[in-house]
Amino acid sequence: MSPLPLAVDGHHVLAVPDTTDLLTLASAWFAQADWLTAPVTASQARSRARPMSGARFRGMVADPEPQPGELRLTWEVSARGPYPLPPDAAHALGLPARSYDLYAVVPHEDPSRPVADPGVLAWMSAAARRSAGAILPADRAQIVVPDPRSSVDLTLWSAVALAPEAAVPLVRPLLSGARVAVATGLPAQHGEPGGPGDRGGPAAPAPYELVATYPYDGEVRLRFSRSSEVPVVLTALDWREYGPFAYRVAWLPPEDAEYRTDSVTPLHAIARGRIAPYVARAVSALARAAGGAVVDSDGYLVDDAELTARAASTSR
Repeated sequence: MSPLPLAVDGHHVLAVPDTTDLLTLASAWFAQADWLTAPVTASQARSRARPMSGARFRGMVADPEPQPGELRLTWEVSARGPYPLPPDAAHALGLPARSYDLYAVVPHEDPSRPVADPGVLAWMSAAARRSAGAILPADRAQIVVPDPRSSVDLTLWSAVALAPEAAVPLVRPLLSGARVAVATGLPAQHGEPGGPGDRGGPAAPAPYELVATYPYDGEVRLRFSRSSEVPVVLTALDWREYGPFAYRVAWLPPEDAEYRTDSVTPLHAIARGRIAPYVARAVSALARAAGGAVVDSDGYLVDDAELTARAASTSR
């Protein structure tokens, strides 16, 4: 017998730890995310419970039940839940034995079919990775548990444009063990000045790239550019907290095929563990100099505490 509630049958399901705020995860990707119907938790249900009427039931209170809600993701898709999954049921499914909340992701047009929107499916993967959750595909063939450690790349969005001669001295000492080269005058990419999607904006140095090469662990690349497009998550901040100048610090592992996959070799995992702190340290140094907001490769804000933890997670 399946430990899953009937309400999620036939749908892709996002399983997140029961302390997770799903609206925060959704708002980082979808500007229109909002509760259409807010869920009622067990504690809220108990507080609203009324004594049963009639002499026979005097003093008795009906056993309150939590009620799922409906969270709009896009104008065409909603997430329905939460449906509690207790630790024993989670363990039976192959997940860590802890309490989860389940959300069925449902298209409005045909609620009988699983959602097929690529953007929504990508969000489910990002949200599961960010929350240390999982995805239960509609066919239930195999639970997908994205590895939170695979989110290595970081981008600083700042109102300050640092020229390469200012950025390199900040970053170079933090990339110990690497050979560092700087390339300037790079071709403009989408959203950059002179590139596709350019809508004009403040003047800035031409795009440049700093490349740190490690003998066994691949490369760390810092690319600076101005962009006319920013992640959705930044639009919730005051405009003075970020800017159009992007400092993208990314890891290029020796084996591209393993990048951001959920099943990697031990050598890839070791290299990722060595490189991830360097990425965080470089971004932290840039943030101290230029200010701004840091966003991870899944589109979520990284605060100072998380950035510090990433930078200190291991040493070479």
